[in-house]
Amino acid sequence: MIRISMIAAATIALVAASALPASAQEIRVKVAGKDAATLHHDLWQAARKACDIELAGSVLAYEVQQPCIRHAVKMAEDKIAQSRLASNGAMVASAQ
Repeated sequence: MIRISMIAAATIALVAASALPASAQEIRVKVAGKDAATLHHDLWQAARKACDIELAGSVLAYEVQQPCIRHAVKMAEDKIAQSRLASNGAMVASAQ
């Protein structure tokens, strides 16, 4: 079982998309105590907000909004998975 309590204080930063300028919006989403569906929903909402802000006024905003959101959510979910693996590895190492 993945121990979410190990990352209770952890937050992740969502960057709208790597192709966007260095000033891309950052939104923090708390991951502690959330089931997978709730976390995915919260990540999607945060990514949507970040992409909307970052793409405001862009001629291509409509065409790149959904790919921007998908990319940001995937990046965030990958970071969470890596963090959980690291936490589980640290727990196993300390148990030995």
